Amino acid sequence: ERAEAKKELTSGDGAADDSQIAELKTLCKSLIEKDESMEEFVQQIAMKTDGFTSITASACSELCKNLADMIEQYVE
Repeated sequence: ERAEAKKELTSGDGAADDSQIAELKTLCKSLIEKDESMEEFVQQIAMKTDGFTSITASACSELCKNLADMIEQYVE
């Protein structure tokens, strides 16, 4: 299951660049600050992406969008 998830996150359109990875890390940190119970979720993301180092640009972009949407839910 993990290998499948990793393959899904790392195949295709090239690796995410440093700015995308930085944004992903920032969003993960913000999510944990809003809801500490999400720490396990963030750790799973980190594991599936080898510590945020192995992720495609499109997967990183999609993940950032989803995390931003999740964070918005806490503002309301």
